[in-house]
Parts: sequence; structure tokens; C-alpha cells
Amino acid sequence: MRRMKNFYRKFSNLSIRNKLFFIFLLLIAFPIFLFLLVNSLISSREGEKQALYTASQVLAQTKSFLESKTESAKNSLVFLSLNDTVQKIVNRKASEYKNNIGLWSVDALELEKVFFAVKNNTDIKKIHIYMNEGPAAILQSESIISIREHITSKWYNTLITKNRQFQWYGEDTFPSPDDMDYIYAVRKITSINNIHEYIGAVRVDIPKVIFEEILNKITFTESTTSVLVNSDDQIICSSENFSMPPDMFFEIISGIPETEDNQEYWNTITVNHEKMLVGMESIKNSDWRIFLLVPYKDILRMNNKSRQQMIFIFLLIAPLTLPLAYIISSTATRRIKVLMDHMQSVNTGDFNIPILNPESQDEIGQLTRHFNYMLTKISMLIDEKFELGKKIKNIELKALQAQINPHFLYNTLDLINWMSKRKNAPEISVLVLTLAKYYKLSLSSGKDMVTIQNEIEHIEAYVQIQNMRFENHISLEISVPEEIRNYLIPKLVFQPLVENAIMHGIMQTDDETGYVRISACTENEDIYIYIEDNGAGMEPEKLDTILQDKNSHEHHGYGVRNIHERIQLTYGSDYGLSFESTPGKGTIVTIKIHK
Repeated sequence: MRRMKNFYRKFSNLSIRNKLFFIFLLLIAFPIFLFLLVNSLISSREGEKQALYTASQVLAQTKSFLESKTESAKNSLVFLSLNDTVQKIVNRKASEYKNNIGLWSVDALELEKVFFAVKNNTDIKKIHIYMNEGPAAILQSESIISIREHITSKWYNTLITKNRQFQWYGEDTFPSPDDMDYIYAVRKITSINNIHEYIGAVRVDIPKVIFEEILNKITFTESTTSVLVNSDDQIICSSENFSMPPDMFFEIISGIPETEDNQEYWNTITVNHEKMLVGMESIKNSDWRIFLLVPYKDILRMNNKSRQQMIFIFLLIAPLTLPLAYIISSTATRRIKVLMDHMQSVNTGDFNIPILNPESQDEIGQLTRHFNYMLTKISMLIDEKFELGKKIKNIELKALQAQINPHFLYNTLDLINWMSKRKNAPEISVLVLTLAKYYKLSLSSGKDMVTIQNEIEHIEAYVQIQNMRFENHISLEISVPEEIRNYLIPKLVFQPLVENAIMHGIMQTDDETGYVRISACTENEDIYIYIEDNGAGMEPEKLDTILQDKNSHEHHGYGVRNIHERIQLTYGSDYGLSFESTPGKGTIVTIKIHK
């Protein structure tokens, strides 16, 4: 215990670099070595289990495909043998055709109609009916055949002696009129009057390639082969890579017992000093068995491939483990990287970052604590500066308003209005009343925030005064929805912008005539107000600097920049002014505020 404490104390006193070096070295090297060792011990055993499981799944799937084909053929033969038309024609006596030779053509046509219904099964290429009597007794064709000529044939004897209703035959059983190889399915036709009397047989020809394609799909390793065998130990068909001599193959499967349809058989057999995994399944609706032969060398190759990959990875990583651990521990740590990222964010002006957790008392922990303290102090100073700036802007506005004595101004304007009426000068009276309204709206009882409606009335008074000056050259269009007009906005926002539109826009055109259009809309929680004119417009270089130039479009001590800053102080940095302008066509100012 004491030695452990001493070791722990010495390890704790190591530098961070040395601590990380030993930890990385242990975390990288030990798991890899342990994993490789365990993998080597169990990979062979698990590989065999996995190969057997995969082979079993493949064999079961192939069995399912084959049984769907055999069941389809059996159903077609049952339909043909029990069909009323087939029973009637096969039972018809030969004498009926002698007395009516045209009846043969009628019956042949009726049989073709029945065949056509069965040929919807795309597996079936051809159909043949063998009969004792019927039309075959008079005239045979490719499909209508007399069974009397085949009584001594091997296939017929097999069908009769095995006492089966249904029998499969290989490709050599019947002569093929074309170059295609077929597998044949034959069923007895039983008389409907006597179930023990066989009056004929029906045969369907299925291309051998259909079964070969199924067998070719189950070779899950390079040398895996599959073979389909009947109860007479005849190879019905096999996968294309099957090259084993038939005698050797039947020697291999000679000891495999017959199984039920729902059972599979697996065993390991040694052939010519080579182990082989052999699987077998019986196929329903036939006397077939399917064999799957998987050489053990393929299974070992799969296991060796996995093992070689693991060894290669270990040999690739092992030489890098020591220098990698040293490099990581010497040049980088997670907490230092996080601290550096936070410092970089602060350097770019982003102070909205979370406080770091020191996590420990080491050097990085001390640096983190000092950084957290510095970040907190800077954030406090920024907030204080923001509030101070906001107060300064309000003081500047109030100082501007204080320059005008409201009572003196109203009394003077009232005197001018009275004198204009005495002198019979109504234009002067209108101008004075409009000017009084303009200044009353400008002062707005000392409030910093006014309604959008107040700003609109202020602009209407201002434009009316300017029209009296410029002989009605200015057209004012207001398109602001009623539901927007009651929202508050910092006062004296519209007037400087409209004044710029008139003085620096419309008045700079050749005819000094134009319009000012004020419109507004809402989007989510924001309000967008547009002030548009068709004046002279601005060049792109002027447009890019309009919000940076403190003296741009100066208006009684506060200009465009002042308006932009007041809006941002009120609503945040995402709000304010933006400009679009085309020389010779006009300017659009967008005011974005929050509801």
C-alpha cells in the first residue's frame, strides 16, 4: 500500500507532458495487443461457426427457391391431369375419330387452349400428353403422343413401378428437338371413373438453365459447389464450377442418410486428404436432394484474411505507438486546445462564450481560472460601455430638443399666424400652422419613443412645408397598414431620411420633381419600413460607406449614422438601416425594428 501511495505521489508530481505520454502509450498499445491475442485464439472457432451458419442459410434459401419451382410444376401437372377437357379427350375412343375425322382437329385445338392456360407459368417451355386411346390412336403430333410406343421405355417403367403419381427425370430421358437441355416432370393421368386405372400421362419440359441459375447463386466462397441429385443417384444439374468426377462425388455422399423434407444434414468429410463441409437438404414435390460442398481451405482462407488484417493493423500501429504518444503528450492537450479556441473567439470580438471548467489544480487549471476572471471583467466593461453609449445618445437628443424653447416658439408662430391673417396672406398662415405642427411632433412632449403614426404625421407636415418651398414638386405616398402604425419607434427617424431623399435625391435630378414612398410590412417578430425615392441615386462606393461616415448627410447634428446607432442601441445589432441605390433611378432605405 505504501509503495502504491509513493508511486501515485510521484506520478502526480510529473509534468503534464510526461503524464500524458504514459497514459497514451498504455491506452494505445495495450488494447491493441490484447485484442490481437484474443482474436487469434477465437477467430478460427468462430469462423467455422459463422461459415456453417452462412452455408446453412444459403442452403435453406436455395431449397426454398427450388421448392417453389417444383411446386409450380406439380400444380401445373395436377391441373392438366384433372382437367375436364383433358379427361374427356384422353378417354375418347379411337372409333369416334374414324367416323368423324374432323373431330381430331377440334380436340387438338381444345388441348392447345388448356396448354395455353398452363404456359402462363414461364418456367414451362413445352407440354406433352401421352394416352392409350384418344386422338393419339389416329394421329400423333409433338404434343399428342401414344403411350403404347413407350410402354417398354425406362421412364415409363420407373413411373409405373415406383407407384408414384409424379416423377422427375433428367435431361437424357427424352429426346430434345432443339439445342436446349431440359428437366422433365411427368404425372399419371387417372381415369375419373376408376382411380386405379391409368389412361395416360402428362409431361412438362422445364429448361435446365432455370435450375442452374439457382445453384450458381449460392456459391458463397470461391470453391463452393452445389449439386442436385435424384433418388436414382443421377445428377439432375449442378453449379457451373462443379468439376468433380461423378464417381468421387457419389462416394462422398454415399454415407449421407435420407432425411425428412424439413431437415437438413451437415457433416465434415475428408476427400483426398482435404477436409470438406457437406450439407444436404431434401426438396419437396420431388425425389431430389441438393448438396452443398464447401472446401475447408475456403473457410480457413476467410479466417486467415481476418487474422492477417488484424496483424497488419497491429504492425502498422505498433511502430507509431511510442512516438505518437510522445508527440501528443508534448505538443497538444485537450484542455489547452479548448482554452486556445476560447481565447481566439475573444480575440475576434465574441464574448458570448461559456465559462470554462478548470477541472484541476495543475497549470492549465490556473490558466483557466485567470482566463475566466479576465473574460468576466471584460464582459462587465462592455455592458457598462453599452449603457453609457445609450445614455449619451439620449442626452444628445435631449440637448438638441432643449435648444428650442417650446413656449417661445409656439407664441412666436401664433403671432406670425395672426399677423398673416390681418395682412390677408393665407399662404403664410398655412405655412406657419404646418410648421407649428412639425415642431410639436418633433418635440413629442420630451418622449424618446413615439408611434409610427406620429412619425408619419411628422413627415406629412415636413413634405407639405417643402412643397410650399419647391412649388409642389414632391409627391408623398404613404402605404403603411393600420395595424403597424401603433408600434413604437425612436423618434426623428423618418424625417432625416426623407430630407436626404428630397435634398440629395429628387432635387439633384434635372426637373427637380419626384416622389417619396413610405411603406411597411411585418415578418415574424420584426417590422420592415421602406423609404423609397426616384431621385438621383448613389454610386456604389458611396453606398458602401454611408453608415461608416459620421458626417454623411448631416442633419442638425445627427445624421444617417446617428439614426442607425440609435436603432441598434434600442433593438440590438441585428437591427438598423440598410440601403439599395441605383444611380439615375433612386434609393430605397430599409428600416428594420422589433415589434
